[in-house]
Amino acid sequence: MAEHPFLVISVPNADAVIKQLGGINDQLVRNMGEAMKSSEADLFKEENDRVPVKTGTLRRSWSLKIPQKIAGPSGTVGYEGGIGTNLVYAPIVEFGFNGTVRAHTRHSAFGRQTKPFTVPAHHRTQRPRPYALPALAAATPTIRQRHADAMAAAAEGKDY
Repeated sequence: MAEHPFLVISVPNADAVIKQLGGINDQLVRNMGEAMKSSEADLFKEENDRVPVKTGTLRRSWSLKIPQKIAGPSGTVGYEGGIGTNLVYAPIVEFGFNGTVRAHTRHSAFGRQTKPFTVPAHHRTQRPRPYALPALAAATPTIRQRHADAMAAAAEGKDY
């Protein structure tokens, strides 16, 4: 997995949701995990299809973290996965750059890190070329439908 995920999907209180839904057993947790796996794979493909390519380094740098079962500080059970890249210039491609060099704050599932970085001359002024956010917008209806189907299957006691 990339060191600094761009997108993290988590379901931190899955056990509380199960109790509220009338005691649907671990079927819901399993189904949501499966829905997350397929949703992340779809988003990953959509993003890779949209990323601007000059040398291919940015496209190759994206990685997928398969959802894993997690336990939170209060003992809650859920799933967490993510899609990310560790290339410092990925946000510059997505959002553009006006030439101002400043400290770059990286957000990750493990906290925040602020590091100064040097921007190469050819990136000093660059127009935005969005690819990740449009990919997320395009994949959102499918992701929502997948998760709704997973919950409906769990309510019927079926695997997704």
